[in-house]
Amino acid sequence: MTEPVEQWILRAAKRCGDLGYTDLAKALRGHAAAEAGHNLMMVRDTHAMTARLNARFQPPLDAEKLLAAPPGPGARRYIEGPRGGD
Repeated sequence: MTEPVEQWILRAAKRCGDLGYTDLAKALRGHAAAEAGHNLMMVRDTHAMTARLNARFQPPLDAEKLLAAPPGPGARRYIEGPRGGD
């Protein structure tokens, strides 16, 4: 779900630069750099969460199956953005 965020922000930075908003473009490039790897944090968190839950509850959860599952409605809205994917 969060893997493309860095590229989305870089695309916005490029467009802002093309339109002459250089300060905003620079800020967005910095923000994109800060977003790099955030998707990997979600993967690590999913593995940690499932291990913790599996130690206490049954049936066990499979972190890889959770990560491979298609996005739910909320994640789809996040991915599509406020204008439906533009």
